[in-house]
Amino acid sequence: MPTQANRKHEIINWLRDNGEEVDESLLKVKLLKILKRKKQPKRYVIDKMAAEHGHTVVRIPPYHCQYNAVELIWAQVKRHAARNNTSPFHRNKNAGFINKSVRKCDA
Repeated sequence: MPTQANRKHEIINWLRDNGEEVDESLLKVKLLKILKRKKQPKRYVIDKMAAEHGHTVVRIPPYHCQYNAVELIWAQVKRHAARNNTSPFHRNKNAGFINKSVRKCDA
């Protein structure tokens, strides 16, 4: 599928090859809008596998704490660690401190 980087005639040829009647006098911007309408959503194998077993895959924005519980909890762990850690970095001591911070989180 062509993108904005393609030349106008390439976009027109692709649209015609895919059954779209287009006027050559259209601006490239208009052709790109037509392309956007024809674009098929991505299909993932995992979605098909989940559907076969009666499940629906819900896609959420990555790293968004409002929708992703792991991000929310990790922010709480970091906040607790920042407030209560007064010792200099030491791998063994900090690992225990992080574990303690995780246990303090509300689920």
